[in-house]
Amino acid sequence: METIKRFYASITTVVVFLVYYSTMAPSVLQIDTGELAAAQALAGIAHPTGYPLFTMLGWLFASIPLPFSVIYQLNLFAAITTSIGVYFFIKSVEYILVNFSAFENFAKARKSGKNKSSRKNEKPKQVDLQSDEPAKSGFKSDEVLLFSVLGGLILAFGKTVWFQSTSVEVYSLHLALISGAFYTLLRAFALSSKDRTGGEDTGFILRKEIPWLVFAGALALSFSNHMTTLLIIPATAYLFFLRFRLRKEGFFTLGKMLALFFPLLILLYAWLPIRASANPEINWGNPVDLERILRHVSGKQYQVWLFSSSAAAAKNFAKFFSGLPAEFYLSLLASLIGIIYQIKNSTKLLITTLLLIFGTVLYAINYDIVDLESYFLLAYVGISLLAVFGIIWLHEKVRDMKKTVATGIFIVLVQVGFTYGSVNQSNNLIFEQYTKAILEKSPKNSLIFSYQWDYFLSASYYFQHVEGLRKDVAVIDKELLRRSWYYNQLNVCYPWLTSSYKTEADVFLREVVPFEKEKPYEAQIIERAYRNVILAILLKNMKDRPVFLAPELVDKELANKEFELPPNIKLVPDLFFFRLTDEDEYIPAPDPDFTYQTGGVDNIYVEQIRLLTGAMLLRRAQYELSYNKKERAKVYIDKVIKDFPGTQVPPEFMEKLK
Repeated sequence: METIKRFYASITTVVVFLVYYSTMAPSVLQIDTGELAAAQALAGIAHPTGYPLFTMLGWLFASIPLPFSVIYQLNLFAAITTSIGVYFFIKSVEYILVNFSAFENFAKARKSGKNKSSRKNEKPKQVDLQSDEPAKSGFKSDEVLLFSVLGGLILAFGKTVWFQSTSVEVYSLHLALISGAFYTLLRAFALSSKDRTGGEDTGFILRKEIPWLVFAGALALSFSNHMTTLLIIPATAYLFFLRFRLRKEGFFTLGKMLALFFPLLILLYAWLPIRASANPEINWGNPVDLERILRHVSGKQYQVWLFSSSAAAAKNFAKFFSGLPAEFYLSLLASLIGIIYQIKNSTKLLITTLLLIFGTVLYAINYDIVDLESYFLLAYVGISLLAVFGIIWLHEKVRDMKKTVATGIFIVLVQVGFTYGSVNQSNNLIFEQYTKAILEKSPKNSLIFSYQWDYFLSASYYFQHVEGLRKDVAVIDKELLRRSWYYNQLNVCYPWLTSSYKTEADVFLREVVPFEKEKPYEAQIIERAYRNVILAILLKNMKDRPVFLAPELVDKELANKEFELPPNIKLVPDLFFFRLTDEDEYIPAPDPDFTYQTGGVDNIYVEQIRLLTGAMLLRRAQYELSYNKKERAKVYIDKVIKDFPGTQVPPEFMEKLK
């Protein structure tokens, strides 16, 4: 029992990790996982804002000789770092409860505390959790342990937090670092706080500056992983100036914090130009000079989606609050009660918590992207903290430890029970299978032109450049051709291809310079040069290699005449994409002997892969029928009927098979 009390936070973290491990993906998932895994494994440059600490730590972890594939090992890293984030949250709750006197309302503190003279030089200290004596705050050691564990479990098994543990993502490490920063912030505030009754502080160097310097270091580490660390600044400013007011010593401390923060941050971001200069295969932004570094770190490429419209902000605001019940279930009720408790007992904590929540929400809702939930992580930390005080309120009402334990366990189990199935990725292989099927079924030296980033392109980064699968196939992202840095990456990855479009690319790269430097530019000229690059890539390679166009380009860009192919070019539906040809002869396609395994996962990304595949199989069947090849058409139609029930086979197809 003494061992449990001493290491309860670590034990809880291990339990959380084991649950996370049971739901961890065995391979790549949707959106950025493939690209991020490739950046880590190859020590490359990830998409903005670069995430240097994430890349360095992932590269080191991937270098450990474990009997796993690289992607599995990096998914394991995500599960570990998410668990570490839960650990720091548990320690944060413990620290708050043990040192609650530093956060209590002033009147409450005077009523329950010691007299001024006896507490003048007293330092906050950790409670001995092996003792049954109450902490200075009035919470018994068993209560501190229980509330800390329950708080950690509520955060750990929130839907979005849990999902970060399932696969490679920057947000898993972000949770660890931002939770660690929050923990050091709480320590800095409590260790440098004035006595509740107005006594003066002692031991200036040890008690005031060092904890704040530790926090500054933790903040720099977090910023070097993800720039949304910025969202902790409102709560930081509140606690800092609550402690120091506008006194001279506060500004001296702040100056020393910044003197540590910026050199450490710059040192970590130096990874970007150092690695970019080595021309790695994954070199997003090619940040080799100050201009490119600033463009990459600021996320200039994605700012078009930030503060795009008030309608988008309103939609995302409603999305956040409507999604809370599915994040926390019964724990959300505890969070609402926790607000009442903090109003009565600690407005300092209430303001801090609300700044975490609303500072995060009011910023994140202005980012108009699909996978927005991860940007709410710090808000979920604040809501979980509120839930702890809701449980404390309940405990003070029932005054029965067994009932509180039973209620807390019930709340957590309900949350786990409802969330487990929706986050379980342990048997989800569809993104690997889709990507591998595309690459493996492609003829030798093929060229694939697409912008299916969420389903295929990102995953192809990993399988081609880390596992070395079909590196003879050139996979080109149509949208990234708008960025000057992408041409350097293409030259590194497919040097045998670049001569086919070099002339057109040189023109585009010259014309796009004013746009990227934010100088006056001619949009029509840039767009014309961009379309010429596309046509050069497609048409100049047709004689030397099979060229494939993805269905989204056919159904959107070509249909809307955003660019046009010459009249003699025909689009032949292959297995997943359309093949370009200028001939009328029948072109065979591979058998559809691939399989998709989702492990019960059903989301918009999985559904889109099914729809894309089913639709292309039907198009292939129609092509076969046009050449009166009924047996071949039946192969593709049978595949649709068997594996893609969401795709309806037209009755006329079945009639032609008879």
